[in-house]
Amino acid sequence: FEPGHAAHRALQTADPQGFMEVELALRHTLGYPPATRMVKLEVAHPKEPVARDAIYQLAAALRPRAQPGELLGPAPAPVARLRGQYVFHLLLKSSEARLQTLMDNLPPVRGARLRLDPDPQSFVGLLED
Repeated sequence: FEPGHAAHRALQTADPQGFMEVELALRHTLGYPPATRMVKLEVAHPKEPVARDAIYQLAAALRPRAQPGELLGPAPAPVARLRGQYVFHLLLKSSEARLQTLMDNLPPVRGARLRLDPDPQSFVGLLED
């Protein structure tokens, strides 16, 4: 809980428009949606080393082609084990055209489940089918 946070101030002053303006400016400065696009790559497997190795292999394949700030992670998901699966993810953020270029030559993930989540709404790792 942060009483001084812009969201709380907006609620206290009944100023949702002001909050939206501050939030959008911050997102633009940091390169987050809607200023850019984002894709979450999520890898899961019942054995942690398999999932971890798969996400690190993806990151290693993407890193030479990614510009600074386009590749975030990899890291364990906020809920690192879900439904018997160890979950790791990484994020790509850039323009839609750049994301398409990065995703075009994505190496296959062997032995683990890969899920792509364009414009993710959550980073918890729900492993939806």
